[in-house]
Amino acid sequence: MFDLTMMAEYIKFYSDKHNIKESRVRKIFNKAYAVFGNDGWAGGEYRDFVDKISKTMQWKYFTNKKSSSFVNEDGIDFIKCYDYMQDYDLLRMLSYSYGLTPEVIQLNTKVFSNHLEHKYNQSNDMFENGHYWPKIDEIVIVDYGCGLAYWTIEMCDKLIKNNIPVKLILIDIYRKSFVEFLDYRCKKRKINYEFRKVTHNKLIPEIPECDYVHIMAVLEHTSEPVKVIESIIDSIRTGGIIFGTFYDDPFADFQHISADLSGARSILDDNENYEIKNLGIHWNPETTVYQVFKDKNIEV
Repeated sequence: MFDLTMMAEYIKFYSDKHNIKESRVRKIFNKAYAVFGNDGWAGGEYRDFVDKISKTMQWKYFTNKKSSSFVNEDGIDFIKCYDYMQDYDLLRMLSYSYGLTPEVIQLNTKVFSNHLEHKYNQSNDMFENGHYWPKIDEIVIVDYGCGLAYWTIEMCDKLIKNNIPVKLILIDIYRKSFVEFLDYRCKKRKINYEFRKVTHNKLIPEIPECDYVHIMAVLEHTSEPVKVIESIIDSIRTGGIIFGTFYDDPFADFQHISADLSGARSILDDNENYEIKNLGIHWNPETTVYQVFKDKNIEV
């Protein structure tokens, strides 16, 4: 069974926005949501349909051919096409949250405590289960390719409840329905956040100094994965955590345009400027955690 928490939240958001009874919205959305089954990324029953949409969207024109216009071979305007399809894409992405359990959030926060341990010279055990948190400065969390930011919003909520000030930077292409829902979710939790958009001419927006970067299932969607990782490493503070997926993805469908991520992995595993420690696999076999040390003579 799905964890329908985010779906219920979206139904509430949609109901309030359009002044429609929640029961009516729930009935319609639950039927539409069900077609994705347990495979939101693959489209469930509509796998073939999703593949055709992906080809129609021509993402290579957005990320790979920088000098081109947003027009594919058939003369379909990219922006108009994407505006039309974004609500479908949002519904598909709502199905991603089925694996987001309290245990996963606890694990991710525990991994993050490795950074706090280094930054504040405290025993890692002191951070577990919220028993002790030092008086600390604002933590900056960056979610690159945030989508609906279901991981990082829950992380920020947990940190705020532990009296830790946090700033959330959300980075993605601009999709009105996504941004409106992100705004609703962050304001509901009193999260200080900022949305920075990726554009046709600027794939990598300015990334601020930060303590944690979430880069889940996004590098394969970009034409410059190495530059993305370089920018993140330059921006992250010493002891900071990079949490994400860095495996090769050869599938040409569904907007995957960089199958080989070996260059990005090489920068993380064999960096010439900083000590970067691979903390291993977390959550699932495809998710790796790195900790970046910029101090001189740091032991890792």
